[in-house]
Amino acid sequence: DERRRGGLVISGAEMSVDVVVIGAGASGIAAGERLKEYGVSFVILEALDRIGGRVWSMPRGDGTYFEEGANWVHGADSNFYLWPYVQSLNLSGMYTDYRNTTLVDYGTERVEIDEIEKEHWFDRIEHAFEECDAHSSSLWEFAESTNYEVTDVDLDISIQQCLLDVGFYNRSHSVEGVSEKTLTTSRWDRLANLFTWLECDFEYAEEAPLISTMWGYPVNPRMEDSDFLVTGGLVKILEQMAAPLNDSIILNQTVSTVDWSGDVITVETTSG
Repeated sequence: DERRRGGLVISGAEMSVDVVVIGAGASGIAAGERLKEYGVSFVILEALDRIGGRVWSMPRGDGTYFEEGANWVHGADSNFYLWPYVQSLNLSGMYTDYRNTTLVDYGTERVEIDEIEKEHWFDRIEHAFEECDAHSSSLWEFAESTNYEVTDVDLDISIQQCLLDVGFYNRSHSVEGVSEKTLTTSRWDRLANLFTWLECDFEYAEEAPLISTMWGYPVNPRMEDSDFLVTGGLVKILEQMAAPLNDSIILNQTVSTVDWSGDVITVETTSG
């Protein structure tokens, strides 16, 4: 294909590059790395006065950071791309044990959840999600068998529907070690909804009825280790990744226009 070289206008000045990358977040920096590797001329435009995008580390003054955005390196040791940065930068942090948490359900009244209840519900929802994971795998196997042909039948379902199908919301009448208060209908429903929120809304920032079982699962099998909560500033990883690209990153540049109409793609920015 014939390459359409891009033209760029910044505050009246013009430059010509092969590729204009909009945004110096993780994706933009990764794109810059690959373009530099292949010797393609490029520029990365970032509207803010910093790189990182949704990775935004705020120093607390004691050597740790408060993360306004991303917090974890998922998969830790098995995250072959990010984990070496954590090690080389000696970033402080801790492995996350999601069960080691205090859960309180605030509704019309405060309902504290004891350890036995908590373990029961964690076991229950993990088992339910394992069944949804299996259902997701079967959907992908079917898609592969039909060479990903579009069919009239949509076999995908929401995570909430899958949880319903596998009986997650069905109330048990007796659970060993769990007090009778847990088994009342109102409390059972509240805890079922709480753990649905914990695994869906909290984890995926979306409600269970809106999450696809097929696309929500399976989790990347290469990243099965624990998640590592970074306290030493996650943005340091992106800063190190971006260091070789600094001459190609321009901050405080909001893209105002992308014109595809001519033989040359033109990108214009404003400077505030």
